[in-house]
Amino acid sequence: QGACVLRGADQRFSYTWMEGPLVAGQTNKREGWCVKSLTQYTRADSPAFEIDGYDMLSQEYSTWTESRWQADAISVRVFLMPSQQFQLLTLCVGLAMLLVSLPLAYCAHGSADVIFHASAPDDPASRS
Repeated sequence: QGACVLRGADQRFSYTWMEGPLVAGQTNKREGWCVKSLTQYTRADSPAFEIDGYDMLSQEYSTWTESRWQADAISVRVFLMPSQQFQLLTLCVGLAMLLVSLPLAYCAHGSADVIFHASAPDDPASRS
């Protein structure tokens, strides 16, 4: 955990220690890991809140605040990366379907008049 905090000197990445599940057989010890991320944390304090006696109606500095969130309002959707073998299998199946469907579509297009029983348009002169 200490080594993760020491990595914080790197300006490109941020490092955060994440507590993991409890270690089996121990009540207070948790496994954890150091997460390397490109996200950055920056405070956005307005000078309006730091100046004593600042007139909030002057509109010299912006004075927005974050709205309050309910405890259950934040959620996470996690998408797992499939293995390289599964990605290759998906690509091969897709290519095989393409190679099978192209000749089938060509044959269907060539004999569309037989398949769909296309007939000649009605002759308006024969209607009378």
